[in-house]
Amino acid sequence: MQGLNELLANFNANFSGLDSTRRADILLYSQAIKLSKFEEFKKRDIKSFEMVKNLFVMPAKFNKEQLELFCASFIQNTQACMQALEKGGAPAQIRDMENKLFASLLWALTFGSIVDQSLKAEVEAIWRELVKYQSELKASLDVVINELKLEENKLTLMRKAATMSVDEMLPLMDSSL
Repeated sequence: MQGLNELLANFNANFSGLDSTRRADILLYSQAIKLSKFEEFKKRDIKSFEMVKNLFVMPAKFNKEQLELFCASFIQNTQACMQALEKGGAPAQIRDMENKLFASLLWALTFGSIVDQSLKAEVEAIWRELVKYQSELKASLDVVINELKLEENKLTLMRKAATMSVDEMLPLMDSSL
């Protein structure tokens, strides 16, 4: 996929400077995004829900076209986050948008790296690095609760995301598993 190398380089350049608190934030947001997609598709029909659930859990089992579609969708999300960041706002709002940007970009890279296998090892390494901060998710959740005025359904997703196990968080990126 065109442009993924640049996106990954940009992600890594910014990710490398983040402390453990911000890395835990990104992990929390990445899981909240996944759970929100589950909720969105659960309302449609069981077949759509199962497909999306499997996409996030076992993306390597999907074909190139499906992965490219979801990758493009998350790239579009990152562009919306960047536009919102350009508008500015309170520090808590900016941090929230930055976390959404990182998490959306991570999902775009996850799906895209299965299509472009040359990036897969590097994206898997990012996930392995992020899940090291699973024990800090409660603190990240506390910041979200205290600083953002989230709707109850979004707060519920964040609470669920903060209690997920490492195994529930890591996408299976190897089709042989």
